[in-house]
Amino acid sequence: SHAGTYLGAEVSRRLSVALTDQLFTAAARLPGIRPFEDPRFLDRLRMAREGTATAGGTITGAFATARAVLLVAGFVGTLLAISPGLTVVLLASAGPALLAHLHLSRHRAGTLWRLSPVERWQYVYSDLLGSAEAAKEIRLFGSGRFLRDRMLEHLRTATAARRGMDRRELVTEGLLALLGAVVAGAGLVWAVNAARAGSLTPGDVTLFAGAVAAIQGTLAGLVTAAAGVHQGLLLFHHHLTVV
Repeated sequence: SHAGTYLGAEVSRRLSVALTDQLFTAAARLPGIRPFEDPRFLDRLRMAREGTATAGGTITGAFATARAVLLVAGFVGTLLAISPGLTVVLLASAGPALLAHLHLSRHRAGTLWRLSPVERWQYVYSDLLGSAEAAKEIRLFGSGRFLRDRMLEHLRTATAARRGMDRRELVTEGLLALLGAVVAGAGLVWAVNAARAGSLTPGDVTLFAGAVAAIQGTLAGLVTAAAGVHQGLLLFHHHLTVV
């Protein structure tokens, strides 16, 4: 795991350098300065930089997804020997989780795009308030409070949007956790009843409980990694648009 962490970080660093070079080489080739006076292009460029910064995480997330698939396959082999029907139900319960996380990743990417102009103006006002070049004019015209209020207005807008996004994720994750608990609980009740009827041994029940917990944990990691890759690709689309 330590070697994987190091290699993932190294991939991220090298990819970030290569993609940043590609992005700003493309930006430097643009004729004139008209694109840089277009707010939409500036927002696109900012999102492209974010997509470039997270590209390495997208690659490592793809490897994490593949690793999780192999782990799930191993545990499924154990669980199939005990109950093929419950194995199918357990795997099928990952479907709603995957769809929900993909929806959340699209929503996060869309929220970041919608917030791009808001946060760009927030940074503009904060830079003015902390700029030595603008300090004289701000004090001469007494515009410090005006600039501060505008900065806070944009900051509150961005904060409200991110709070809404977090609440949506909280509700979704809570419902998915409840679904997982119901499936695991129903499976454990079945295993205990089967052991009482003599179909399973106490060791089988212990193995079943461990396999269910392992599969659910691995599936959760698989879904999260897949959704992270999906969001990274959505952000990287802005990079491709610029280059």
